[in-house]
This record gives sequence, C-alpha cells and structure tokens, in this order.
Amino acid sequence: MTTNKTSHFLSAIEKHAKMQKAEIEQEIEEFRTREINEGKEKALKDAYYLIQEELNSKKSSIISDYSLKASDLKKDLYLTRIKMSEKIRDDVTERLISFSKSKEYKKYITDSCEKIRETVQDKECTVYIKEDEDETIKQLISDKLDVRDFITDREISIGGIKVYVGDMGILLDDSLNSRLDEEMDKFIQTCDLKVI
Repeated sequence: MTTNKTSHFLSAIEKHAKMQKAEIEQEIEEFRTREINEGKEKALKDAYYLIQEELNSKKSSIISDYSLKASDLKKDLYLTRIKMSEKIRDDVTERLISFSKSKEYKKYITDSCEKIRETVQDKECTVYIKEDEDETIKQLISDKLDVRDFITDREISIGGIKVYVGDMGILLDDSLNSRLDEEMDKFIQTCDLKVI
C-alpha cells in the first residue's frame, strides 16, 4: 500500500508538474506572441515614420523645385514682356517719325494748334518743338497761335508741340512723344503686359 500511495503521490506530483509545465509553456507562448506582435507594431510604426519623413522630404524637394521653376518662368515672362513692349514702342516710334515727315503731319499740327487755341485764346505763348522741326511747320504754328518764341525741347524727339502760356500759368503738351507714352501705358494695362 505504501507503494500505491507513493505511486499516487508521484502521479499527482507528475500531473501537477505537467500542468505547471503546460502553464509555463502557455505563458511563454503568450509572451513570445506578445513580444512578436509588439515588435511587429514597433517595426510598422518605425516604417510608417520613416515613410512619412521620406514623403515630407520629397514633398519639400518638389515644392522647392517647383518654386524655383515658377520663379524662373516669371522672370522669363517678365523679360519677354519687356522685350515685347520695347519692340512695339520702337516700331511705333519709327512709324511716328515717318508720320512727322509726311503731309498728314501738317494737318496734325494744324488740328493740334486749333485745339490748343480753344484753351489759350489769343494769349501770347512759347512753343516747344523738336530740334530739327521744319520751317513750314513753324509757320503753320505761327499762323494759328500768338507765338512769342520757339524753343527746342529735347523731350520732343518725334514731333508735335508743347505750348506754355505764362499769363495763364499752363503748359499744354500735345507732343507725339507724350502721346506715345500715354498710349504705351494704356497698351501695357489693357494687354496684361504689366508685371506684378
């Protein structure tokens, strides 16, 4: 009987040991699974952060490149607009110079003097003209206005006149240069050649 009791006791101890072993193995498996899952989670988080950093870096690089390209394009556009407006101004200036040598120019001067006369009446005035203005043009002006003096004006290189009336304290500018400047300003505004 002692052997039987001993055998039961040993059997109970063995059973208990097996249960403890199974529990320990279960805990080890759970611990291992938990550690693996935590490792996976950490690895996924690290990978996510690395990917986000790389994306942000690429995004910044792309934005920087785009900004530089946009800046270069704006500069090119600005220079193109300047060249276009200079070419247009040069072309118009050439046409106006040709106009100032034509018969129509005499009519322009006559009309200009009549328009100015409406403002100045019979007041004596000083007339500013281009340096190489034709004598017949001077005579046309004298026929329409009470000219005290003709003075050459470097600002008038194309043609037309400026009239100063001392008694009234006014200067009327009907030079082709001023008209060209005004029209170029309007052209730049209406044709979106103004660079902001």
